[in-house]
Amino acid sequence: MVPHGCCKSDGTQALASCIEGAWVCPPGSKIFGSPGCVPPDVCAATLPCPLGSYCQVQDASCGGRDLLGHCEPIPASCGGGGPAVCACNGQTYPNSCQAALAKQDISAVDACTAPAGTFACGGYFCSTAGELCLQVDTPSDLVKHHYQCVPKTGACQSGCAGCDPCPRCPPNKTCPADPTCASRGGGLTVTCLQL
Repeated sequence: MVPHGCCKSDGTQALASCIEGAWVCPPGSKIFGSPGCVPPDVCAATLPCPLGSYCQVQDASCGGRDLLGHCEPIPASCGGGGPAVCACNGQTYPNSCQAALAKQDISAVDACTAPAGTFACGGYFCSTAGELCLQVDTPSDLVKHHYQCVPKTGACQSGCAGCDPCPRCPPNKTCPADPTCASRGGGLTVTCLQL
């Protein structure tokens, strides 16, 4: 279960304990979100979100790196569609909304086995038949790798030769002309670098 935090009377924070299915704070403290106990704007593995939300970290590291996350509300319901995802609890969910419904962020640390007919793309699973993994690396950003599953089109249908789905270079950026392409886990991963 995702831990929850408490506000202590001296202004510091403490972790709540799960006792018989309920979050309980140390004596003299209140659970995040209760009157007079406002949680911080950031979160991490040891700095939990208030009840009704979960910690989302941009680099999909599940709080295992130095980058702090932000608290996102747990959705009330989810539709279908979207690529399957690997969550921080090591479980695979049909899409990112279903993972959020389970109070889980997406994990790009290879903690899940790819479902049949898919291959890993960061924290996502792309279809081996109709999609490729687009990885855009931006060394100047806090988040170095951005992943998404994109449909195979044109030259990408038959392999790496001539496959270039990379975003066009934005103004005032220096971008290499040629992406790299590799076959991984039964699918294609194209890496674009933006400097």
